[in-house]
Parts: sequence; C-alpha cells; structure tokens
Amino acid sequence: PNPTPKDEMPTPNTPKGQIKFEVQLGAYEKDVPTKVLDKFFTIGNIKTHKTPDSKTRFTAGSFDDYKSAQVYKDELVQKGMEGAFVVAFNDDVLISVQDAIKLLENK
Repeated sequence: PNPTPKDEMPTPNTPKGQIKFEVQLGAYEKDVPTKVLDKFFTIGNIKTHKTPDSKTRFTAGSFDDYKSAQVYKDELVQKGMEGAFVVAFNDDVLISVQDAIKLLENK
C-alpha cells in the first residue's frame, strides 16, 4: 500500500486515529502582527502548525468533541479573535470538521 502524504486530507474512509478539534486563530506567511501577538499572549497556550504552503497556523485548545471546541471558539470571539473558527485533526493531519464528526460517529 502507498503511504498517505502527511499533508493530504483524509476522507471519511480513512481509518480514525486520534481526532482532535482546535480553534484556529490565524495563519500567517510572515511575521504575525504585533496587535495579534498581544491577543495571543492573553489567550495563552497557543500551538503552531506548518501548512503545506509554508504558512504557520496558530490554534488554541484541544477538544475531543466539536461542541466543546465551538463553545471555546465563541469565548475567543468575545475576547476579540473575530476570525476564529474550529478545525479538526486526525492524528495531527488537518481534515475537515465534517469528516472528523463522521469519523467519530462511525467508531
């Protein structure tokens, strides 16, 4: 069998690994604006992920279910992170939130 490249998005037929939901705060090619960094510091515990197109994705939180991630996203939006949205990972590979939910439903 051919190995799946690390940056390829699995489909719902992909075996379920460890599904995690996080809240994406932004993705930047170059330096993060100072104003945004200040907000990141108030949130704390920010994770970074490299994207296939050489950007750095910034996320916060780690949840086993979509609903908890959505509640946290709403809290972050109220704290000024207007563009925040929920993303999903299957064994640290970015997948669509819909695929993550389907994989969890089909355990």
